[in-house]
Amino acid sequence: MLHSHTVEYAMRATVFLGARPGQAYSARAIAEETDIPAAYTAKVLKDLARAGLLRSLRGRKGGFELARPTAEVSLLDVVNAVAPMARIHACPLGRPEHDDALCPLHAQLDANVVRTEAELAGCTIAGLLEAPVAQRPYCGFPHPRENRPQEEPERGKMGSLDSQPSPQSMKSDGNPTPIRASAMENDT
Repeated sequence: MLHSHTVEYAMRATVFLGARPGQAYSARAIAEETDIPAAYTAKVLKDLARAGLLRSLRGRKGGFELARPTAEVSLLDVVNAVAPMARIHACPLGRPEHDDALCPLHAQLDANVVRTEAELAGCTIAGLLEAPVAQRPYCGFPHPRENRPQEEPERGKMGSLDSQPSPQSMKSDGNPTPIRASAMENDT
């Protein structure tokens, strides 16, 4: 399934809080523990609270906690809270010949959405948390940071040479030579 960063972040936050029932965490703490960008965390948490999945607690010891038991929160609930899946009920192209029925392509795409919704509805936060560790590919959840394996430094788009210009792209003054669009077009 392809999903947005918003959906990914909402799932991470929900699983994180589901693994810690009855404990409230600040948006900042959730962001740090789940690797969600801090600037985006508050928006995602507010959407989850608005949908009734999280409870927002005010005060010095406040924060966010799961509002329902983990067995009652499905991944579809989380998706619908932040970015509901769009069903195809009419031709997206507005073709009049498709007014009565979807074309085979759009009918198949809509059927895929229906199947995905059913799969997500059948997967609860409790089920994710109860899965044997051997069945959980490591993504950092719901394990605390201190138990995570050490990661290698992130490489840029150009592999190991990401931050170092190649000697061929350096000017005599030591600065990188800019690449012109016309030079790139000649390579194709």
